[in-house]
Amino acid sequence: MPVGGIKEKVLAAHRAGIKQIILSRENEEDLKEIPKDIAGELAFILVDTIEDVIKTALDIELPVPFIGQTGQRAQKSA
Repeated sequence: MPVGGIKEKVLAAHRAGIKQIILSRENEEDLKEIPKDIAGELAFILVDTIEDVIKTALDIELPVPFIGQTGQRAQKSA
């Protein structure tokens, strides 16, 4: 889900020395508001799901969850 205040959050992260920022792909348009000199010092990783966040932040691949009572696994989206 997109969140608000991306520019302020990114600037605060930069001031704190953070170099890598995980961001919802739905907020990609907000990156245009970040000054180019600051954006150039940061790595932005755009994600679509919480599983993407976990994999990126913790380097953990989550198993595909079971759905319903049939015991069938969900199809992993690309």
